[in-house]
Amino acid sequence: MGILPGSCQKYLTETKVYLLSNVRVANKWIHSWLCCGICIGGNLLLGACPSTAQAAPDGTLSTRVSTAGSSVEITGGIQRGSNLFHSFEAFSIRTGEVANFRLPGNTSVENIISRVTGSSISNIDGTLQVGGATNLFLINPNGIIFGPNAILDIGGSFLGTTASDLTFADGTVFSAASSQATPLLTVNSPIGLQFGEAPGGITNQSNAMPITNISPLGLAPSGDPVGLQVRPGNALVLVGREVMFEGGHLTALGGRVELGSVDRNSFVGLTEVNQGWALDYSLVESFQDIRLGPLDPSVVPALFGDLASIDASGAGGTIRLRGRHIVLSNTQISNATTDFGNGGNIEVLATDSVEIDGVPSSLFSQVGIDEQEVINAPVTGNGGDILIDTQKLFIRNGGFISSGTLSQGKAGDIVINASELIEISGIGSPVPIPSNLSAATDGSGAGGVLSINTPQLTIRDGAQVVVTSSGSGAAGTLNITSDTLTLDQGLLNAQTEVGRGGNINLQVSGLLLLSNNSQITAEAGGTGDGGNIAIDAGLVFASPSQDSNIVANAFEGMGGNITINTQGLFGFAERQAIAGNGTNDIDASSEFGLAGGIEIDTLVSDPDSALVNLPEGVSDPSQKIAIGCAAKQGNSFVLAGRGGVPSSPQDLVSNPQLWNDVRDLSAFRTTQQRGYPSQEYATRPVTPAPLLEATGWHRDAQGRMRLVNHQPNLVSADLGDAAQTC
Repeated sequence: MGILPGSCQKYLTETKVYLLSNVRVANKWIHSWLCCGICIGGNLLLGACPSTAQAAPDGTLSTRVSTAGSSVEITGGIQRGSNLFHSFEAFSIRTGEVANFRLPGNTSVENIISRVTGSSISNIDGTLQVGGATNLFLINPNGIIFGPNAILDIGGSFLGTTASDLTFADGTVFSAASSQATPLLTVNSPIGLQFGEAPGGITNQSNAMPITNISPLGLAPSGDPVGLQVRPGNALVLVGREVMFEGGHLTALGGRVELGSVDRNSFVGLTEVNQGWALDYSLVESFQDIRLGPLDPSVVPALFGDLASIDASGAGGTIRLRGRHIVLSNTQISNATTDFGNGGNIEVLATDSVEIDGVPSSLFSQVGIDEQEVINAPVTGNGGDILIDTQKLFIRNGGFISSGTLSQGKAGDIVINASELIEISGIGSPVPIPSNLSAATDGSGAGGVLSINTPQLTIRDGAQVVVTSSGSGAAGTLNITSDTLTLDQGLLNAQTEVGRGGNINLQVSGLLLLSNNSQITAEAGGTGDGGNIAIDAGLVFASPSQDSNIVANAFEGMGGNITINTQGLFGFAERQAIAGNGTNDIDASSEFGLAGGIEIDTLVSDPDSALVNLPEGVSDPSQKIAIGCAAKQGNSFVLAGRGGVPSSPQDLVSNPQLWNDVRDLSAFRTTQQRGYPSQEYATRPVTPAPLLEATGWHRDAQGRMRLVNHQPNLVSADLGDAAQTC
């Protein structure tokens, strides 16, 4: 076995080895793919063409390699306790070849640990085979590429890494950075991976078909590619500086999938668990990228067809991704359970961003129904949870994150923490699937709880966040905690067809904005009761006349309750929500049942809601005031006196008062007592003094306020009052 003469062109065509170059332009990453070299007539230009088939020992650990046709037998090595160590100068497997790691006569080997001390990348396009239940480690700091035909046929777990050293519990280090003449070997278990200054990446292109009777239990039907596959209940771990899926697949049914992308000089801890190993990133200071997608990003794959995938379906299966940027493009990550056991979890932890783009890109956890459920007991296991922790999350063009149940088991919960923002937007093409977050049920089991925590949440262009029920089970619960929540042709939905509607709880410290036919709904069909909607927001605003509604309706059941606590509610009115009527409505009615309740606690209401529409016709003020008494001189109408004065001469006195003379008559009495003769005064006409309009006011000695004008007072010569005008 060796390099095939004149095979450079064939190698570059079949295995498609690329180097990824990241260029940042206008705050966006642009990826350029650079081929490692160009081969013309068997001569290599612009670089060295890597070996297509090499499994050459470096002579340090008694490793022996023998070849017979397509069979590559690897024997020897040094055993310490349950660990069997191998060391290679180079390690690559050609298409169709089977590299068989032979075990010693005894069966006490638990781990086969192999390192590559040379400078070449490991290109695996054949089969790695290990008997028994033994685990296989492949350590190559230069990089590992799994070609389209790569197969894992091992009884235990597999760990592929570009770390330079494998660290053991007693402090022993098995290093691939240089070929130690007499490496220190140990009986202890490995506890960590130490990366060097320039670790390579890991690329998976494997589209291999199943080699056993095991078929994947995710969304893909039986018979589809499984790629790199370990036996049920085992782990498949890939840890490098960058992890790339170019249309490749990973399958670990009921097992554990770990993908890690770390920067140079990082240390990743290893912990033995029932399903192989769990990785500990607590000492990692910087991460790199995980990019999962098709071999050719310009080609849109058929639905459930040519796409990358990770599948850990089965009871207890776990998928964990850890990196800086984690990108799913035309990639499915699924974790389903179809029996009595509970499903495992999916964890995506990114220090910068997570992107899920295109149909059918998805993170999917499901309690499913298998083909035999008609005659067997129904599935009662609960679905696994999905956790995403990142700074920014983008779901675009039909991508989705979903937990669901098709049976009696409860759907898993979804928790999303994004320290900067979450944006869910668009509808997929050519299949018009809306981008969405979903915790739904299509069976008798209850839907899950969907919790979103982020300062800024935007749902637009047909995207949805739903906790719906299409079966008899109760819909789930949607909890959102955010500083701002923007719905622009977006949907928050806790609707149910038969069961009780779900609940929507919104905690928005700033602005909740609805526009362009956005909906917040917890409706119930059939006999179910509507769900409840609770909104606690700084401000709630709906763009005028854009048919955005808040609805908790029911059909035969009781309408749900809507509670809004806000400093200001603008643009909404309490009335029946009718689709397409162009109004923004708050509605908790029921078609045939009792209506629900609407409670709004706000400091500032919509100013429009307090206005009264005035009649459009203009009234003639002359028809509103009685004018039967014309002013003689002042041309005025005056109501004066101490009561009893009607508003017009034709009106009756409405409230007559008794006369009470308050004039001072002391001067008149004094004149009569002094003996002055009584005088008869001739009556003469007196011109009445005009009534003048008050032009000011002053405070008298008793502190009373009096209206005055500047004309001198007129004093009558007799004790009678001057005649008043009408």
